[in-house]
Amino acid sequence: MAATRNIKLLQLAIALILSSGGLQLVHGADPTAVLAPLKTIPAGVHDFNQTLVIPRQRILPRMSNKAETGVPAPFLGKQSSQPGGWLRGEDRFGTVLRFAPNVKGCLIQTEEYGTGRAGGFWNDANTQGDTSLRANLCSMASDFTVDGRAELRPYPWGHPEGAPTPDLHGPDFPFRADGLCVQGSGFCLERIRFYQIPGTALRIKGGRGKQAGTYGIYDSLVGQLSNIDVMMALGGIVVEAADTKLHAIYVTQVVGDGLTMSGPGSVVDVDHICGADRAVVVTQQAEFHTAYHEAARIGTHILAEAPGTRIDGLNIGPGTCWQRGVKIEAHGCTIKGLFGMVMAETAAHPDIAGVEILPGLVNEVIEGALAVDGDGSKALILRGHRNKVDLKGGWNKRANATFVRVAEAVTGSTVEVRGAGDGGTVLDLSASGLDRVNGQGNEFKIKWGGAAKRVIYPGGGNVYNLAPGTQLWIDGGLQSAGMANPAK
Repeated sequence: MAATRNIKLLQLAIALILSSGGLQLVHGADPTAVLAPLKTIPAGVHDFNQTLVIPRQRILPRMSNKAETGVPAPFLGKQSSQPGGWLRGEDRFGTVLRFAPNVKGCLIQTEEYGTGRAGGFWNDANTQGDTSLRANLCSMASDFTVDGRAELRPYPWGHPEGAPTPDLHGPDFPFRADGLCVQGSGFCLERIRFYQIPGTALRIKGGRGKQAGTYGIYDSLVGQLSNIDVMMALGGIVVEAADTKLHAIYVTQVVGDGLTMSGPGSVVDVDHICGADRAVVVTQQAEFHTAYHEAARIGTHILAEAPGTRIDGLNIGPGTCWQRGVKIEAHGCTIKGLFGMVMAETAAHPDIAGVEILPGLVNEVIEGALAVDGDGSKALILRGHRNKVDLKGGWNKRANATFVRVAEAVTGSTVEVRGAGDGGTVLDLSASGLDRVNGQGNEFKIKWGGAAKRVIYPGGGNVYNLAPGTQLWIDGGLQSAGMANPAK
């Protein structure tokens, strides 16, 4: 009884401290970290020289004559369930949390972040380690701006002429701290802005540890991010929690990658990522709706471990990706509603393509419209098998460009091209090897207006030499050996 009374007194003391708004040292944590107050931070610029920690649990207000620490256990449960803490400003523009350059590691983090103790579910029947440990459930952050004071210049990924080496305001800026790091389950982040962050602006991790049992009232299947802005940071947003839902994500002027999706099953609805090395990197299967990935070396990079990634509505920008608009390394990806412009090649950027599918991939689907801005560039580099391509577009001025280049012996694929433009080549089969390989049902269909070369055949010639299994239509006519000058 005495022990129970002491625990309740301690809980009451913590509740009074937090409700007073004071920042308190986190027990057992880095002495430079302090707990965030569980009250709205008023508008204004607030300076910190310590890491700000969002508590793992909140202490609910006093009700009746006792302090409530949660709700009763669910059916068949034993322990009470309690939500995570929160950090909230008065408004996203008026409340600025400004951090001194001496803050290392994280500017803001949830309690137990990175320790393996922040479990993913309400932890009834936890029998390993700290049996009093409860998971970090439904922590929240909203309505404030984080100023990391990194002193990055606009578009730090661009190295201006005359910039010193190392470039301390660009790619060589020294890493100090990430902006906000969250680990747990059911987190909710809304209306947050990150500015001049000396690391990755936002990191999201799923819960870990040995917590188990039926869902409690404060468990949540997914985490949610809504209305997140990043401006000037070493890295943008990294999502490592499965099934995370993101809406209205805007990232610009970052040195590295803008958005990295490493949480399988996650969904991004409406985003604009630009001004980065790679705007978006997908390392686990993800889904995008109404995406705008531009002004980067690679606009959208789908890695081999992300098969089945789907994008509905993708703008690669007005000729601003200087290597690839989309680079696909995984099987079974689908991109529909693709549009934008492919930059012309230059001496500084000699190899540019709108979409590239890497060797040996199967079941890719590419549908949309692309324009090529000038000489040398390719709208699509095609490889693999059983792929489907349906592209419209061309070029508005005479250009020595290529609309579709087949870079290996594809089989069982369907390619339909509709467009217009003078000069250049619509379909380049010179490196395809399809004069020696059975196409196993390949179909290439070209409908084109203008004086562009319709086809370059395997080996680089103008004479039909396709092996069996590949059919070619030009303006509705099926091509075959013996036709007069069929490549024009």
